[in-house]
Amino acid sequence: MCGQIAVQYPDLIDDLIRWGITAISVESEGVEQTYQAIARAEQRLLLELARRRN
Repeated sequence: MCGQIAVQYPDLIDDLIRWGITAISVESEGVEQTYQAIARAEQRLLLELARRRN
């Protein structure tokens, strides 16, 4: 995934992670914000999967 979509539309990161996107290119100013959003999205996805298994 290339571009600033993750910075401009952080709500899409959950979908990107769910769709299996493994690389997102952002400008240096957006790296920390995007990194944190990806970590939160991955955590939500893992919790969702764990709840489905129970």
